[in-house]
Amino acid sequence: MKEYFIKLFRYNEWANNQVLEAFMQPFDNSEEVTRLFSHIISVQKLWLDRIQNNKVIFEFWNNYSVEGCIKISKESSSAWLRFLESLPEEGFSDKISYVNSKGEAYRNTIEDILAHVINHSTYHRAQIAMLLRKAEVVPPVTDYVFYRR
Repeated sequence: MKEYFIKLFRYNEWANNQVLEAFMQPFDNSEEVTRLFSHIISVQKLWLDRIQNNKVIFEFWNNYSVEGCIKISKESSSAWLRFLESLPEEGFSDKISYVNSKGEAYRNTIEDILAHVINHSTYHRAQIAMLLRKAEVVPPVTDYVFYRR
């Protein structure tokens, strides 16, 4: 389980970097692309804070600059990988209690949260790819199999 999730979070880092490279140049809807990418990295931080029992700030829709996205994405990826490497194999089934932005209490396993973080990022990268195409910018290929090749 541990190696599987480390592999997925390394993929997530690679895919995020591919997207960051794609929107380094200006184009028509770059603000929306940056907003979506800012959301990806904000939510990644939020979930790691929940797991590590840190103070959680509900800022889902921060709007970072491209430079901010690069910096925060790198920090987030490093923090997630450090966390995963330090987590014992049996820790993936640990349940985390948290409160959502509406004040509702929930409990999920770390394994479920990790799956959510990866899927959430993939979902929004697909939205970014559509926006890039609309702006006549060729979106990067971020499929997992391309990463593994």
